[in-house]
Amino acid sequence: MAEVLGHCEACNAKIRTGDACHYTADGCWLCDDHAPMLSDAIRQHQEIAEAPWFDPGSLNYDSLDDLLAQMNRMRRELAEKGDRKLLVTA
Repeated sequence: MAEVLGHCEACNAKIRTGDACHYTADGCWLCDDHAPMLSDAIRQHQEIAEAPWFDPGSLNYDSLDDLLAQMNRMRRELAEKGDRKLLVTA
């Protein structure tokens, strides 16, 4: 049986080695059913970019320019390949 690495923050489902899941910047696990979409990540980046002061929270950006560059890469990917869940293999 695969090792349990964590539990989904939304539904408490076990996340095991080999599962498709999302691991958030602030260290939370999300199962396949609750993983964010690429469009969700773009929306989150847009909200940070539009805030009166730059605070990326737990996202790893040193500057607004870094965040905007990544947001533009995500927008190009969305336009070229469509929306998708942001999943990794645990």
